[in-house]
Amino acid sequence: MQVGLKPNMNPSNSFFARMSRGFKAGLQGLQSLFKEGLIVYAILPAAIGLLAGVTLAYGTYSLLHYWLIEGLEASGALDTSWLSWLGSLAVVLSVIASFFVYIGLYRFIISLVIFPLLGPMVDRLELQYRGQKTETSFKEDFTSTLYGAWVGLVQAIAGLLVLIISIFAGPLQPFLVGLADGYFYGYGAFSVILERDFPNNRVRSQEFSRYRAEILGLGLLFVLLLAIPIFGALLAPIACVAGACQLYYTRLAPLPPSRVDQPLIDSGADRV
Repeated sequence: MQVGLKPNMNPSNSFFARMSRGFKAGLQGLQSLFKEGLIVYAILPAAIGLLAGVTLAYGTYSLLHYWLIEGLEASGALDTSWLSWLGSLAVVLSVIASFFVYIGLYRFIISLVIFPLLGPMVDRLELQYRGQKTETSFKEDFTSTLYGAWVGLVQAIAGLLVLIISIFAGPLQPFLVGLADGYFYGYGAFSVILERDFPNNRVRSQEFSRYRAEILGLGLLFVLLLAIPIFGALLAPIACVAGACQLYYTRLAPLPPSRVDQPLIDSGADRV
């Protein structure tokens, strides 16, 4: 079983060629959920992620609706017939707010709930592609989960800022938001894998810079999958992690499996 860079990988591939490779890897990951039976690893993370999302959305709706109705009742607005429509408006505003809160914190949810539960699937794929799996301690897993949740929260805030700032870009706004979201989602999918080989956060950050194009391509597929109602949000993180495993373990990993805490000597690939 071959480990590391394959002979047919051209280190001088352009940024867009590598980005395309990441996108295709995500598609292969989506197919593998069904063809290779990886869907069984998605049931628990998807169910818990859905429960967490619904709880967050419903909690936001209930709290905001309570505050709005209490305020309207205290002001006596609901007692006036020509202002009774404000009660319906409060319901609509609460639903809209709960939706945006869920979307805004989606990265945080998947980083805290879904990605940590994909360990068994990553174990299987690492064993399949590398011939052995990397053992990690509970402390390392717990630390990685907290760090990933923190990164997810920071990315959620950054995504909101990009959304606000890009308003001035006019028709280019969807393009800019899609690129930012794509990179953030791809980053999260790759982090599940890289944290095994590079438990040191600073060293792992250096490795992320090697695979920016692949990360963006994978993340763009993630964004497209999110367009599928309900099922897209559940399957996108699992499919993209599976795709990232296939891409990293068969084409990108610069060294045989080892826990590395020091910067690595580049394999000669000129990556962006």
